[in-house]
Amino acid sequence: MIKSVGIAGGGFGGIAAAYFLRTKGISCRVFDHRDGIAQEGGSITVFPNGMKILAKMGLAEAVANAGAIIENARFLDQKGNFLVNRSMGLEEIYGVPTVTIRRRKLLQLMYEQLVSSGAAIEFGKTVQEVSSTNRAVLKFADGTVEDFDFVIGADGVHSSVRECISGGAVNEFSNLIYFGGIVERAAKDFSFHQRTQYVNVGRTGFFAYSYIDGESESSRSILWYCYFASPEPVKRGGRAKEF
Repeated sequence: MIKSVGIAGGGFGGIAAAYFLRTKGISCRVFDHRDGIAQEGGSITVFPNGMKILAKMGLAEAVANAGAIIENARFLDQKGNFLVNRSMGLEEIYGVPTVTIRRRKLLQLMYEQLVSSGAAIEFGKTVQEVSSTNRAVLKFADGTVEDFDFVIGADGVHSSVRECISGGAVNEFSNLIYFGGIVERAAKDFSFHQRTQYVNVGRTGFFAYSYIDGESESSRSILWYCYFASPEPVKRGGRAKEF
């Protein structure tokens, strides 16, 4: 019987896993290499399947209030000509809406709910090695060692846990590049349907935009992002800029 679980990674997956394991009476400890809750990242769109998980955490209303409910995707070609409308998932069908929200805001809400359940994330703990005998063992960069009945690797695309247990498996580049941003200051100067995401489709990618941060004109901002085909990945290390 599993009585203790160590979770590497304090993001969405790690927090959700710890929260639900605790509801089953299983002791969990969550470790993250950062010094605090991640602040990087732009937005995330949570569709009804994800919102149902957040609802079970008691967060559906808080997430909907902190983000923007998106009901429809309106596709246009590269010249702005209308192509088709598609549903993004309606609350009257699924019981919960689709919500676009800032990643750091969603993470903060989930973290606060985890803390309220009596757990926390142990920050500044970088997994260096994973091993097992009759127990699953995590060794950290600071020299400390912890053992558990079971270990979950929820430490992202550059997972240290996966690297330790997979025998050197590598990620495959999808030949798609993503980047985006949030317009903080001038959202009131634009006017489009508040629950629609607009998607302009081109020959090698697409550009999309919608409101974010709720439906109050005084508080909302504009999310934009694009995907485009590329033969090779770009280097990490870009910085957010204000205009």
